[in-house]
Amino acid sequence: MYAVVAVFNPELERAIIEVWDELKEKGISAYASQVKNRRPHITLGDVQQLDPV
Repeated sequence: MYAVVAVFNPELERAIIEVWDELKEKGISAYASQVKNRRPHITLGDVQQLDPV
């Protein structure tokens, strides 16, 4: 799989992770902690394979 993603600056990334931690502590969602070292990002697109040109 190939993907194009946008990542955040360190300050915003840390703020998002803090929200994720709070959601987990409150029992709302543990999604972010299901993958070790998951980083906040925005997926702009993904494909299973690329055809060579």
